[in-house]
Amino acid sequence: NDTVPHSPLRSPHSSAGSTNATAAAVTVLRNLGAAVEPAASDWLLGRAHPQGGFLALPNAPMPDLLSTATTLHALAGLQVSFAPLRESCLDFVDSLWTNVGGFHGNWGDDHLDCEYTFYGLLALGHLSL
Repeated sequence: NDTVPHSPLRSPHSSAGSTNATAAAVTVLRNLGAAVEPAASDWLLGRAHPQGGFLALPNAPMPDLLSTATTLHALAGLQVSFAPLRESCLDFVDSLWTNVGGFHGNWGDDHLDCEYTFYGLLALGHLSL
């Protein structure tokens, strides 16, 4: 499908790139000292949702906390600026934070999960710098 953006690091057998897999690949390559295609950071930035956060897949209906945290982590590791997205991402993460201290995974998630609390804290850490 030529209308769906492909990650430059995607599997040739998949129909679209995955934000989390791309962010993980970028982070692993960077930690191994290997070169990362500049198009990878552009592709990750292209997954930003207009209301904040990042999409797991190019055609996902809403952003999610896992994709947001892993994308911010990968971009920070590459020293790629996401300053224009900072406020909207902070608003997105804040919308998932509850008064009991946990985080929801996305706007449609009714359950708190310690895993998403980790991703919320990871995202906040990168957004606070």
